[in-house]
Amino acid sequence: MSEPRHCGPAGFWIRSGAAFIDTFITAWCVYIVSRAVYVSSVPQPENLPIYLLILFPLFYHTFAVARYGKTIGQQLAGIAVMGENASKVGYPRSLARAVILLVEPFLLFIGSLIGAFTSQKRMLQDYAAGTRVVYLESVSTNIR
Repeated sequence: MSEPRHCGPAGFWIRSGAAFIDTFITAWCVYIVSRAVYVSSVPQPENLPIYLLILFPLFYHTFAVARYGKTIGQQLAGIAVMGENASKVGYPRSLARAVILLVEPFLLFIGSLIGAFTSQKRMLQDYAAGTRVVYLESVSTNIR
């Protein structure tokens, strides 16, 4: 099976929609795990939900982008992450993207707004990790 070809940079709103889906997925996973631990008889640290809120999205984004080139939200939106030269994103660059995504709310989402006003639609995490987010060809032909 061949790799899907890309068809131009993914814009601000489609990426925001994918991020919303991913946030919903990770929040529910954190909720389910923290509830399961609290009802079990296993001793847990007092700040377990905070640890999960940091570590689970970090793991989810790192693993999904490095392994599959996209998260579940990006898959549903028909977009994917790739290196600047259309290469696969490895674990180090994927981890860098995930860390930027976690600290971006503290930067007032200015890193995301950058993508709304640049021609390549690259956001702060893309510049930091040397990646770009593109539409997949199969999706873009259906939109037109």
